[in-house]
Parts: sequence; C-alpha cells; structure tokens
Amino acid sequence: MDQQDFFASVGPAANDDRISGFASASEGASFLTCSSTNTQDNVVIVMDKVTVYRFQIWDQNLGENVWAPRMATVGAIQRVNGAVDEATAQLVDRSALDGNGFYPAKPPQ
Repeated sequence: MDQQDFFASVGPAANDDRISGFASASEGASFLTCSSTNTQDNVVIVMDKVTVYRFQIWDQNLGENVWAPRMATVGAIQRVNGAVDEATAQLVDRSALDGNGFYPAKPPQ
C-alpha cells in the first residue's frame, strides 16, 4: 500500500489550524488519519476514491489479448482473468463505478 504525506489547511483562513498525517490508497476507500498541530485530536477522513486501471483480456474470436473498452479495479480485472497495466492507474470516485467495479459505470457507445 502506497502512502503519501500531506499538509492541509482546515477551517477559516484566519485560523491557522493545520492537519498533517498520511494518505493511503487501496482498492477500497482511502483513509486519512490526521492529527491537529494545535489540539492533537485524531481525525479520520474517509475519501470514497478507488484506483482503476486499463487492462487486457483474451478475445476468443481474435485469438489474442485485446484492450478492454473500460477501466476497472484490480479485483474486477482479476475476476475476468485480465492483465492489469499498472502504468495507467487513475484515482476516481467510487460512485463512478458500476456494481462490478468497472469504470465508467456506463460503457462507451
């Protein structure tokens, strides 16, 4: 699981409260665990984002691998025995997926 440092201002601009911590991305929701520099209160922020990828699947009619028309989560790609192209990772809103983990939810026409 990759982690990235972050530093963000929260609240009114005049109030110099800041939070810092780490962000982690996985197939499920990303969670940010934060500590305020002023109060040391712990906060958990849920970001409903998922990582999707382009992938190839076997086309029986052509007898070769072809690029799938949509992107998908790793779990969805594994269910269709696809090959993930990790260089194409994109973070998207979970609401943009269909019920099976494919992005966008509506196939291209």
